[in-house]
Amino acid sequence: MIKTLQRKQSRRDSKSRKLKVKRGKNYQKTQRRINRLKKQQSNKKSDLYHKISKTLTDKFESIAHYKQTMLNEKLFVKVNPQYTSQICNRCGYKDKNNRKTQSKFKCLQCHHEINADINASENIEHRGLESLGLGISLQDYKSESLSNSDSLESAS
Repeated sequence: MIKTLQRKQSRRDSKSRKLKVKRGKNYQKTQRRINRLKKQQSNKKSDLYHKISKTLTDKFESIAHYKQTMLNEKLFVKVNPQYTSQICNRCGYKDKNNRKTQSKFKCLQCHHEINADINASENIEHRGLESLGLGISLQDYKSESLSNSDSLESAS
């Protein structure tokens, strides 16, 4: 349908150029119709991609839950992602103005600057570890292992 309308537009356009006249109302109507059809096509494609990604995510979650119950272990923990992009992962201060842009995070209290996605991911990790009861002890372990790896590198 779109190709037919575009061919029609092209013929009208070439005629108006040859005759050096202004394009008529029918040209504008057809152009609006083409634009509307393209928008509908784009929306359908976007909807399809969204449905596919949602289905894949749900399927992954169901498989992970199945494996988790089968092995009787906690492999994955669902975490509420609410406000993770607004909370400082260093001091815990929450303010919507901490994230002025999509990519930059700057805490208004402790002035900690970091990529916003990294900050949010660390907050999600912290919530997940807290829900498993490993919050502080595992973070201490991480900081110890990081300091040990630094000392090993300096010794080499």
